[in-house]
Amino acid sequence: MDIIVTGCDAAMPSQIAISRRKSVYWWTTEIALLRTECLRLRRQEFTSRNRDTRQQKNDEYKAAKKRLVNAIKVSKERCRKAVCREVDDDLWGNG
Repeated sequence: MDIIVTGCDAAMPSQIAISRRKSVYWWTTEIALLRTECLRLRRQEFTSRNRDTRQQKNDEYKAAKKRLVNAIKVSKERCRKAVCREVDDDLWGNG
């Protein structure tokens, strides 16, 4: 039995869940938390029962979405400036 297990392990190695997509350079944990909150509020909006609750949830969702978009813009700008500084400091580097 050990021989069969060893052969199977050699022929079919177990794969580790590796993301095929490289994460974007501007992604932060703050943005991840804002995105989680935004998705949660969007689900709550769609599952709300009456019109008043739905409008309130819609307003909360729009505010969360605006915070998320603004955080992404700020992060992208900050990272862009960091890359520009890196290129200015080391002209022949990898910047």
